[in-house]
Amino acid sequence: MRIIVIYLHANMSEQNQRILLQQELINIINESVKNNFRIVIMGDFNTNLDRYLELCNSGRKINWKYQLIQTLYRYNFTDLQHISQSTPLPTWFGPSNNTSRIDAIFCSHNFIDEFLFCETQVPLLYHSDHRIVIAYFHYQHEATSAKNRSLLNKKSVPLFHKMDKQNWELFAKETSRYYDQHNFKKLETLTPSQSHINHLWSEIKRLILSCDKNIIPH
Repeated sequence: MRIIVIYLHANMSEQNQRILLQQELINIINESVKNNFRIVIMGDFNTNLDRYLELCNSGRKINWKYQLIQTLYRYNFTDLQHISQSTPLPTWFGPSNNTSRIDAIFCSHNFIDEFLFCETQVPLLYHSDHRIVIAYFHYQHEATSAKNRSLLNKKSVPLFHKMDKQNWELFAKETSRYYDQHNFKKLETLTPSQSHINHLWSEIKRLILSCDKNIIPH
């Protein structure tokens, strides 16, 4: 498994630096694909991802700033937000109501089977003109024994595509009940920090796993 987090230059006057960085990332991707890594590459690409698709569909010339994205598509990487939303939402909200989708999560073709869903969220602990892009995976580590492999194969997986409106309403009521019963309100007073973010995620995960057992089909 290889996870690559990137930030490409926002200032297009820094063309040479951006080209060099993109080439370094492409070299890492080439080596990772050659060695059959499961790859996730995510971050701020600082270029309009939807505009790239428009250029491809119209057969127009691809600009140098799309070099990395072009390589990802050539290796059959998947833009996870693009396949999760019929109309992908912007991830950057600039001045004068300018918006663009410049942040993304891509995964390699040999990891797409583990993918569940991708969404965007407004940051709660800090102010930003970017949205958070979140991808969910169901990933099982290879077991070292036949017994462990058997146990892993029996692990239940939530079947979100079988959920209907009534199920989601029941799930919403159950999570609200759990929220109140376990005094999750106190989490809203936590100060912004990395440790508190990790704690918040652990508590949210516990809430979701506790509430989905009898409502979400498996």
